[in-house]
Amino acid sequence: MSHMKSFVSIYLFAILSGILLWLGWPNIGWFPFLFVGLVPFFLGLESIIDSSVKFKWLHLFILTFITHFIWSGISITYLYNTSPKTYFIVIIVQSFTLALGVFTLGMFNKFRSKYLVGIYVIGTFMSVEYLNQNWMIGSPYFVLGNGLGMYPSLIQFYEFVGVEGGTLLILLLNVFAWIAISNIKSKRSFQLPVILFVISVLPFVLSPFFKVDEESSKKQFKVAALHTYMETYTEEGHKDPSLVIDSLWKMSVVDDLSDIELMVWPETIISNLGWIHNISNEKAYQTIEGRLSEFPRLSICTGGYGFSVVGEDKIDAYSVKDESRNFHYTSHNVALTMSSTGRWPVRSKAIFIPFQERIPFLDQFPFLRNFADVVGSNTMISYYEHGDDIHKTSGGKKYAPILCFESVYPLLMADLGKQSDLILILSNEFWNKDLRGSDQYMTYHTGMAIQSRTPIVRSCNSGISVIIDRNGNVLAKKRGKDTGILKSSITLKQDETFYEKISGLFYTLSLIVFPVLFLFGLVRKRWAK
Repeated sequence: MSHMKSFVSIYLFAILSGILLWLGWPNIGWFPFLFVGLVPFFLGLESIIDSSVKFKWLHLFILTFITHFIWSGISITYLYNTSPKTYFIVIIVQSFTLALGVFTLGMFNKFRSKYLVGIYVIGTFMSVEYLNQNWMIGSPYFVLGNGLGMYPSLIQFYEFVGVEGGTLLILLLNVFAWIAISNIKSKRSFQLPVILFVISVLPFVLSPFFKVDEESSKKQFKVAALHTYMETYTEEGHKDPSLVIDSLWKMSVVDDLSDIELMVWPETIISNLGWIHNISNEKAYQTIEGRLSEFPRLSICTGGYGFSVVGEDKIDAYSVKDESRNFHYTSHNVALTMSSTGRWPVRSKAIFIPFQERIPFLDQFPFLRNFADVVGSNTMISYYEHGDDIHKTSGGKKYAPILCFESVYPLLMADLGKQSDLILILSNEFWNKDLRGSDQYMTYHTGMAIQSRTPIVRSCNSGISVIIDRNGNVLAKKRGKDTGILKSSITLKQDETFYEKISGLFYTLSLIVFPVLFLFGLVRKRWAK
């Protein structure tokens, strides 16, 4: 019975940690809770490790699962309003993955050093963050470093450590706070963890001094983003995409565009761009080309669906057969750039929302179709491998057109930011029934802009359209049904940041630390026997 009471209190620690992390996470954003939100979790973890209970690994798994499930589940309740299936898949998969890493601590005997336990858990957290950016059903939506995006002045130092470095510092603060509290409880010296906590919080305190000067730069560039609120697929618009383009153009030219060098339209706003391999002969292309003749300096980057024919040897579960013409084709979510120079590069979306835009492992497990909800647009999207990641304006300015979900991947954003003068995000959130998700989504882009010192221009259908400068500040914004044009002068990227030179370093170290400590623990356990 005493064991039962003990573990009830431990699981209450897990619930408390989940609630504290939720309070610190956007959109509530009481950020100090992120610095100490995992302390109850660590206290529960310590109690399990120091106990003599059997199946420690199981209790550690449950402790971690509950903590993450509460944190993520409350933070994205808005998703339940749109897609209950997706909501539960996301929070269960994310929580399970993290718990699977932490539970390995239970395979060992008692650790003599709390610092070693802290390092092990940090290695686990960061390894899971890295995994979620590199496997088919992962999502880095809960990367801890993104949690401070509501306060760009706090994270100016991301220029040096990136979003991943932000995760590391938040975890260190939690570890040092836990060790200090634990030592006070056991009447041990607590000065060292307190000193380490203060050192770890210094980057946030000194952060405002790292801002870059926006006004003195000579590399000013004028951009515009169209914010729409319209159904992206209608039978009429699909058959004749010029009708959609005419509507978009009328919304775009309400303001004077003579000084604008780049215009951005939302993701999938044109449902029929036509055959990609022959796109210059398609009606959508020719309609936009005709409009651009009035503005020789202007480049337009628009989102849409393009199509390509599939050879007999490449037919799979994601291809569709055109019965009337007896061939297979695939659909691609792409960004298309057009300018008076006649260039027409496309970039295909490379990362898809699992069970929404693309059902994973569909060839091997056809029954997975049953887990898909209709969120976004299409569950049969494929990657178009012949596209270009970096596009250029008629004046030669380089930018990476990122398509919606891809923009929550910090490592991808850093890699493309390194090659660009600015980053575009094309998004479609017309399906989203709760704009709290859009508000949260937008805050993640703050850290992305700062880690590369690259301005971000986001055009969205519903959701939020925004222009963000290199310091993560919002220069212009439209939300929901407040449609129209956003215009601003921005300072383009100047130089490669220090973080871009070392991007992925902290994740790489965690991928070394985690298995090394795991093997060390196994050897110690065997040696003790």
